[in-house]
Formats: sequence, structure tokens, C-alpha cells
Amino acid sequence: MDLSEYQTETSRTAIFPDELPESVDAGVVYCALGLAGEAGEVAEKIKKAVREDDPDYLEDLEDELGDVAWYWAQLATQLGLDASDVAERNLAKLADRQERGALTGEGDDR
Repeated sequence: MDLSEYQTETSRTAIFPDELPESVDAGVVYCALGLAGEAGEVAEKIKKAVREDDPDYLEDLEDELGDVAWYWAQLATQLGLDASDVAERNLAKLADRQERGALTGEGDDR
């Protein structure tokens, strides 16, 4: 199979809404996509630092992490969540996992 055939075959299983469902806000989509993009930029800089054995790539990480934080905070806002509550809940979840020896492994319910 070549890539053109693969491309055609993927169309058989692609499901795209004609419009966003009422339960999904455009701001949520925008912030989620922005967050993913900025997180990708963080990963890309780290990858290049490792690949090139050049720590200079890490110099921009503070700016990139700031962009991640902005999209994270705005996504919480769009979802009606308080950023402090989100952070506290995350720390509590991780502390519970640590107490149970479940920091490693897979799955949300460990």
C-alpha cells in the first residue's frame, strides 16, 4: 500500500462533525489545540537539545512553558474551572498515588 492508498482508506473511518456540538465551546477547542501545539514546541526544543547535544535549545523553554501555562489557564477558564483548584486536585491525586506506591504504571484509575 502506498501513502495515497492509505490516505484514501483513512477517509472510510474519518468522522468529522459538520459543526461543533452545543456542549463544546469554540474557546475550549481553541485553547486545547493551542495547549497541544505549545506542549509540542517544548518537546521539540528538548528533542533538539538531546539530538544536537546542545543545551542552547533549552534557553527558550521558559517562554514556551509560559505559553503552555497561558493556554492551560485559559482552558480552565473556558471550562469554568478555577486554576488553583485544578492544581490542588492534581497534587492531591499524585500524593495519593505516591502513598499507594502507584506513581508509575498506566491508567487514570491507578
